[in-house]
Amino acid sequence: MIKVERIARNYYIDSVRMIAATIVTFFHFNQMRSEKNFFHDFFLSYGWLGVPIFFVISGFSISSSFDSKPNFLTFWKKRLLRIYPAYWFSVILIVGIVITQKYLTGNNSTVSIPHTKIDIINTFLSFYKPLTNTGMMNWVYWTLVYELFFYLTFSICLIVNFKYKNYITLLLILASCFFSLFQNMNFFFFLKLLGYFTLGIGIKEVMANKNVISFSLIILSCISILINKKYCEGSEKELIDLISFIVAIVFSISIYFVSPLIKSKNWLSESGNYSYGLYLFHIPIGIYILRPLFSSIHFDYFLFDFLKYAICFAVSYLSYVYLEKPIMQKFK
Repeated sequence: MIKVERIARNYYIDSVRMIAATIVTFFHFNQMRSEKNFFHDFFLSYGWLGVPIFFVISGFSISSSFDSKPNFLTFWKKRLLRIYPAYWFSVILIVGIVITQKYLTGNNSTVSIPHTKIDIINTFLSFYKPLTNTGMMNWVYWTLVYELFFYLTFSICLIVNFKYKNYITLLLILASCFFSLFQNMNFFFFLKLLGYFTLGIGIKEVMANKNVISFSLIILSCISILINKKYCEGSEKELIDLISFIVAIVFSISIYFVSPLIKSKNWLSESGNYSYGLYLFHIPIGIYILRPLFSSIHFDYFLFDFLKYAICFAVSYLSYVYLEKPIMQKFK
């Protein structure tokens, strides 16, 4: 039996998780705006970069959780309890918004809700494009299906001989380098973005063991990202792909050098607990509710964004304290 030592909580990762959620939030707040300014053009327009950062963080965090070699069922229980309660709450919130608008105005201009049985099932499971043809009620939901299949892929290491987990990961990255051979098979869609997740795994492994395998994980991950290019569904601009790759590399390097310097919890790292809720709720609250609610009032839109952010943050905090955390503790 392999004896492993569990790595202490990474407060730098927790802090960046909240920062990434924040820049994605402000980026979405400023979509569909006609007015532009310096702040928008040189800061908010790059808020989408929080997504590849999230993927790298997921890889690092899941690899860290594997240090204690969790039981397969225990691993999945923790992952599902972390993802679904807040996700289902966000779905219920959106459905409630649509029903309320329909009742008050007689029409629904917010978003289309699923009607067929298969779409309802896919929405319940967060199975969206490119895995299925089910439409999303929230712009950020597409990332959840990648997360789930990333978890599925690497939980294989808990079934086979655990000491070979890095070799299995290398084979998976190598397969992702040939994504073009699998792109017509919906089930293998996740290979396109696998390099971002495995880049996080590679950094974590280098921090633990500076050997050939660890560095090979990073090198192959970079090759996979460059070959597959597109960082998300709908991305067609090569510059976006290049910037996404550079940010993922820079952030990965910063994990190695900055993480050891932050040894204690702080307010920013603590807020990382609420980042998932902020990521899920900022669209229904900030875009579907608050934007049309105050559309007739001429706010300074920069200040209005911070007001919306504060409200979304408060809802995320309440969701974590009264929904997510209690559920995780109950089934711990």
